[in-house]
Amino acid sequence: ADLKPAIGKAFCLKKEINLPLLVEKFKEKNILVVPFGPQMIRMVTHLDISDSMIDQVCEEVKKLKI
Repeated sequence: ADLKPAIGKAFCLKKEINLPLLVEKFKEKNILVVPFGPQMIRMVTHLDISDSMIDQVCEEVKKLKI
């Protein structure tokens, strides 16, 4: 998926994508995201999340095909 960082933990999608489908694709990988306005998603981390877990999420984002 094409993502670019926005303010905070929200990400603007570079192209128009079916948000419910994107949310479901992330959920299949045990990554929870929330629609956050038109063409935006929000990701929030917990204190227990390590740098390696964030790296893993980044790798899964690169693999997404929508």
